[in-house]
Amino acid sequence: MSKEVLYFYVSKASFVEKDLSILRSEYKVEEFLFPTTKKVIIPYYFIKQIFTILKYYIFRKKIIMISQFAGYHSFIPSLFSSITYLKHIVVLGGTECNYLPSINYGNHRIKLLNYCTKISLQFATQLWPVCQELVECDYSFDDDVPAKQGYKSIYPEVQTKSVVIHNGVDPTLFKIHTKTPRRLSFISIAAGLSNTYRCQV
Repeated sequence: MSKEVLYFYVSKASFVEKDLSILRSEYKVEEFLFPTTKKVIIPYYFIKQIFTILKYYIFRKKIIMISQFAGYHSFIPSLFSSITYLKHIVVLGGTECNYLPSINYGNHRIKLLNYCTKISLQFATQLWPVCQELVECDYSFDDDVPAKQGYKSIYPEVQTKSVVIHNGVDPTLFKIHTKTPRRLSFISIAAGLSNTYRCQV
C-alpha cells in the first residue's frame, strides 16, 4: 500500500497550498487544520489530533505526518512519532527558530508554546528548515536581540536530524532585463494583521 500524508497546519497560507499541491502529485493527502487564534479551543484540537492519528495507527496504515512549522499543532504528532513507527517531519520556517524579544517575536516567548515547540523538535523524525540560518546563525542587526539565533541555539538539547530544503521559487517568473532602464520601485503587502505578534513594533 502506498504511503499517505497527514498534513498539519495552522492557516492555509500560499506556501501551505504549494506544499499540498506538490504532495498530492505523489501521495494521498489528508489535511488537518489546527487554528490557534483562540487559545481556549487548543485542547479540543489536541484531542481531535489524537483520534485522527490513532485511526491510522490502529489500522496500520502507512502514513507520514508533516507539520508546517512547529508549535501546538506539531506537539501530538511528535509524541506519537516517539512511541510508534509513525514518522513525523516538521518544516521549520522562522518563529520556532528565532527569538526577538524586542518585537515580541518567536515561540520561545510563551511558556506553553515554547514547551510544545521544544518537544516537537526533540521527538520529530526529521526537521526540514527552509534555510541554514534557521538551524544556527549569528545575529548582529539589533543589539537587543540575542546574538545567537536558530533552533540549535534556542533548544541546544535538540539532536534531531535536519535537512535544509529551500522554499521553491519558479525562476521563469523573475527575469533580468539588462536593456531596460532601471527604475526603483517597491511593493509591500501586509497579511495577518489581526495576529498581534505579526504587527507589534
